[in-house]
Amino acid sequence: MPGRWSWWESIILCAIMGIVTAIVMGWLAKSRLRPRPESESRKLVYPPAYFSLGAGVFLFFAFLAIVSFLDLPDPKEGHFVSWLFAGAAALLGLPFILTYFFSHHEVSEEGMSFGRMFGKREALKWSEVVRVEYSAGLERFDIETRSREIFHVDSQLVGLPEFARLVLAHVSQFSIELHTLPILKATADGKLPEISA
Repeated sequence: MPGRWSWWESIILCAIMGIVTAIVMGWLAKSRLRPRPESESRKLVYPPAYFSLGAGVFLFFAFLAIVSFLDLPDPKEGHFVSWLFAGAAALLGLPFILTYFFSHHEVSEEGMSFGRMFGKREALKWSEVVRVEYSAGLERFDIETRSREIFHVDSQLVGLPEFARLVLAHVSQFSIELHTLPILKATADGKLPEISA
């Protein structure tokens, strides 16, 4: 039937998508390892590659939306839906961009301050922490306080070794989940958690 893909074309497309995803995730993982000045060692920030990824997604789909719009012979014909879809897909890059600019965290001997995606700032003290757990599926550290607030520290952040060192130094070992302790120790030594696709 014309227009349908054969089984081997679908497999090739899936393989290409898998390879591209692996390359992008490897690029993001390596971008966490670039050297930083000592003055920034206690700042947890997303690497510039994170912004590049968000900007790339936004620009690609915005381009498709513009091309779809310019190609409309008559807006009543249904191409309008493809223009709207591409425009909405362009918005998928915005969370990456907002997170890059606003989700900056900073650690100290007393605790940690958090920046949220929309600019809100919060803080916790190490003495308030009742649970620290690494979620491999979500690729983040979850920190729970006495007031039951949960803070998330993404494994894609630059600056994780200093975060891990301070958690190990100031949070009770009884508050750190057993499977998380070796991950924190490895992270403090510079072996960062793996990022998968």
